Amino acid sequence: MIAPESPAASERLERTPRWRRVVGDLLWGLSALFWLALVGTLWVQPDACAAITVFPVWAWLVPGLTLSLTAWGVRRQGRRGVAIVAFLAWCLFVLAFAEEPGSLMRSLTATSSENAWREARRAGRAVRVVSLNCAIGNPNAAREVARYRPDIVLLQESLNRAVVEALARELFGEEGSVVPGPDASLLVRGKVVAAPLPPNLRAYFVQARVQLASGLAVEVMSTRLVPAVFRLDVGSPDCWREQAANRRQRREQVATLVRRLEAIPASIPIILGGDLNAPQRDAAFRPFSPRLYDTFREAGRGWGNTIINDFPFLRIDQVWASRSLRTRKVIVAKTRYSDHRMVICDLELLQP
Repeated sequence: MIAPESPAASERLERTPRWRRVVGDLLWGLSALFWLALVGTLWVQPDACAAITVFPVWAWLVPGLTLSLTAWGVRRQGRRGVAIVAFLAWCLFVLAFAEEPGSLMRSLTATSSENAWREARRAGRAVRVVSLNCAIGNPNAAREVARYRPDIVLLQESLNRAVVEALARELFGEEGSVVPGPDASLLVRGKVVAAPLPPNLRAYFVQARVQLASGLAVEVMSTRLVPAVFRLDVGSPDCWREQAANRRQRREQVATLVRRLEAIPASIPIILGGDLNAPQRDAAFRPFSPRLYDTFREAGRGWGNTIINDFPFLRIDQVWASRSLRTRKVIVAKTRYSDHRMVICDLELLQP
């Protein structure tokens, strides 16, 4: 319960010009309506509102808190309880919809997951997946994955077949295998049986049944979905139409991937990852569930955003896995030759 204003506060309020009180209350109302509209939009994520959901959640703190602080400043006196409620509401908004606070907290928490993953890897029940956009086929960017000693590499904006095969030999020696594609490629320490795909599907993903050198068998997809639209003119109807159309294109591609997933036996672990070209929690990815889950949301640590490399504000590079694989750790690493950051994901096969 909010305590009533003191007599002194009431006297100061009476000295506040009426226009300030009216304008301040209007701004409080706008802040509340803005908060409710954002909550509804981010919860439902209709395609028509893709121009809003494409922005980082925390970016909306700027206009939201600006409205609230301006209302407080204009009014000058009174409504202290309303100001506190407004501040708490925006804090709750970030905690509910932004993943960064949770992943940053996980990075500070001591855990035995890394040791457990190493033990599982020695036993042949764990795998390290690295995903990277190669910045329009830059071989130097692709070679940056080597330092993390991956078992599976997912490349996007990939290199030509000869360079991909050479990179596999550098990484894995004679144990290396590849499934090259025009945009997405797959490199593994083990053997692959590539899924036959028509050219229109190979344009944005490759798929293979993988038998790792450790003996672990998984189905793997490397993908780069339709490029995102980056526009700041949210006041333009054309911006809203273009963003909605872009979301619908991505939904169609995801629907194709889901149909491929449905054809995979439930007993086969699945890894799907790459440059998905949409923010974390985007509604276009909801059809992946419940078969797959976003590994970073499960066990990501630190600042997980991947684009752009020097100032990452969105996590468009992601790794998803089936529930038969437990995520032990996911981190994102700054790169030198790409405009994306690299995703490093440690997975462990659950005991049957």
